[in-house]
Amino acid sequence: MAVIPKLKKLKTLKLCNNNTRYQFNEDGFKFLSKAISYFHENGGELQKLQFKSIFCRRSGEYLYPVLKCLPNIQVLNFRNNTLTNEDCKAIGRVLSDFKQIKELDLSNTAIQLSHSKEIADGLMRAKQLEIIKLRDNNQLDAVQIIYNLAFSPKINHIDLTNVEKANSAQTVEAIFKLLKISGSIHTLLLGGTTIASSLTKDFCVALGENKTLEHLNMDYPKTHNPNLPTSIAQLIGMGCAMNNRKNGSLTYLSMMRSMCSHGYLESFLEGFKVSDYDHEMWYGDAKVAREMTKE
Repeated sequence: MAVIPKLKKLKTLKLCNNNTRYQFNEDGFKFLSKAISYFHENGGELQKLQFKSIFCRRSGEYLYPVLKCLPNIQVLNFRNNTLTNEDCKAIGRVLSDFKQIKELDLSNTAIQLSHSKEIADGLMRAKQLEIIKLRDNNQLDAVQIIYNLAFSPKINHIDLTNVEKANSAQTVEAIFKLLKISGSIHTLLLGGTTIASSLTKDFCVALGENKTLEHLNMDYPKTHNPNLPTSIAQLIGMGCAMNNRKNGSLTYLSMMRSMCSHGYLESFLEGFKVSDYDHEMWYGDAKVAREMTKE
């Protein structure tokens, strides 16, 4: 730790532990806090900070003192740590206070249902955030997080892979609103969930008119039997076709293990046969659409 304050040009600091038997104790965090503080006083500006598998049970008490000395931090990576409520509070506070954060990785951090709000509150003010990774958090309630991200003007990459609670109707609604509101989202990773089975027409309508989404992954988990209704398969096909018709950017769609029979695939492909009537019904005037059928 003593050498950190002397490295004035240091931009990336990674503290990784490949032996799960050992973790940072209280003294480790105190020494790190002092080292980062002196580093900042000496004119250093760290841009990337990664903690991997080093958090202890009481790390939350010492995490914020470390982070508060990094006002220009751009990338925070907490992958493979078990985050407590205090840890999440510290991260949420930093997201609110520091305006340069572009990337946040909270993959496999065991974020509990009660901790999600702390992260979501911080995201409301993280206006420079571009990338957020939340994969492999089985207990994460992503609804409020997704909703708040819809108002992040630069968010372009959201990873919710293997987030089991992302299967709820509330999560589908939050993602639908994200697609409708966001003007920057490029990549949406929802693989390892059964969210495809819960999709609604509203989601597919929003998919059709979104201008920025390029990459959408909704692979079914290997441990589940596909349960995608043929009606939803057709709506997804229509959403993709509408996206192309309206000059959207969607170029990649993955739905592995979602369509287990010829019937599902046939319904999906049938959805691509969108007409002027379909377009008017989805994005125009239903009355005009009905008049079109009389002609």
